[in-house]
Amino acid sequence: MPGSHFQSAVLPRAVRELSDVEKASLARSLPVNFRNPDSAKFRWLPLASEPGSTQVEYCGLITTKSSSGAYAGYRAFHAVLQADPRGQFTNGIIDQPKSAPDLAAKTGGDVATDGGTDDLCRRAGYVDFSQAK
Repeated sequence: MPGSHFQSAVLPRAVRELSDVEKASLARSLPVNFRNPDSAKFRWLPLASEPGSTQVEYCGLITTKSSSGAYAGYRAFHAVLQADPRGQFTNGIIDQPKSAPDLAAKTGGDVATDGGTDDLCRRAGYVDFSQAK
């Protein structure tokens, strides 16, 4: 799909918005390894998964407060999400956050990405972060 945030992979995938319950649960579980996890703010992309999947790769944007108390700016992250018994993705862990301060032009200039995160997200089908909300 031209202009889409998601690029279809070989396997058929369903694309849907995360529910409010999923967003709230993931906002609690995803940033646990960050210095200030309670300050995390997210910009969410639609979830792309194979029907019936219990584990998926997901990419989105996160910002947290630095030790000085200021937000550091949104950066891309790659995570692995787990489905609960109802099929909602309510638990996950960020395994690859963007760490360097450089900016990627494809995100409109306000989001940091890097080669490692870019590669993982591209492999998972996430190629355009400009639609994150």
